Amino acid sequence: MQDIQSGAPLGQSMAPPEAPPADSSSLIPLDADSARPDEPVTAGADAGAGPGMSMLGLPSEDAGDLQGIIKDLPMLEWYSNQPNASPSFKAWVRRIKGEL
Repeated sequence: MQDIQSGAPLGQSMAPPEAPPADSSSLIPLDADSARPDEPVTAGADAGAGPGMSMLGLPSEDAGDLQGIIKDLPMLEWYSNQPNASPSFKAWVRRIKGEL
């Protein structure tokens, strides 16, 4: 077997092409002053000071899905009551039931 392996020519390894240089002119250094000094760090999050996620104007993630899940709720409840149902699945089903 070694004779066979030693007789096979190895292919030449090719170097990967070089990437073009990155344009760093638009990068902001980590130690730069804030562009929004009066805006809290938590702006856009549902925690801390500043406006919450509602300021983003995103549609509710459950708005249309909740109506589609209602028909499947009996099956989901049955699965959540099984001994091998995960705690996260049980919590999700409780959340759905609470939002109805």
